[in-house]
Amino acid sequence: MKRVFDICLGCLAALILFVPVSLVTMAVRLTTKGASLVLV
Repeated sequence: MKRVFDICLGCLAALILFVPVSLVTMAVRLTTKGASLVLV
């Protein structure tokens, strides 16, 4: 039972981390021509 809980918690944490990261990458892609994507 603990393993199921750990997997759910891990997926939740991955989603919580993935949302701001994807927003930042989209913002960077929109604001620049992609040169700063190499730096990020």
